[in-house]
Amino acid sequence: MPDDVLLVCAAALAVVALVASAAALVAARRLRRATEELRAATEQARTAPAAAPVQPVAAPPAPERRDAAVVALPADDEVVDAEIVETDLEPDVHVVDGRVVVRPSDQQVVAATLGRPLVRLSVVGAGLAHALRPESRDRISGLVRRDFRRRRRARARAARRAARTTHVPPADPPTWIGGNPGGGAP
Repeated sequence: MPDDVLLVCAAALAVVALVASAAALVAARRLRRATEELRAATEQARTAPAAAPVQPVAAPPAPERRDAAVVALPADDEVVDAEIVETDLEPDVHVVDGRVVVRPSDQQVVAATLGRPLVRLSVVGAGLAHALRPESRDRISGLVRRDFRRRRRARARAARRAARTTHVPPADPPTWIGGNPGGGAP
């Protein structure tokens, strides 16, 4: 039996290694193809004649009303004044070297950064490293120990409750009265 389990585990490990190597090969080919496309585009941009100078684009007029937030400022106990704070929801647009550059919002930066697989992997790795630190291990083992004890106490309470509610009929009394239980003469 143990040999069979060992053989199955080895086969499963071999399959996982094969799948991982295939995934790495596909990723390497995709990266090589993307690099070649980028080099071709760079060469084409270098050899192409210079384009006409780009005219700066005027920014669209600002809207009449921006979204506003109301902030309560404590003045007196009876009267509360409110101040309207204007918040700019327009994108930060700049023209740099004839190109329009829009500064991405924080939400866009976070979405783009956390969408990358290696970043997600590094976040998981950092979480595992934190969980495996001695203080975290002690805390986690304490939590597990407390949970185990709590469950054991709950099982013991349930067993006591079940024993109290169960009616066990008394044992049959012995049929003989006095004398020698072996049946011989006293």
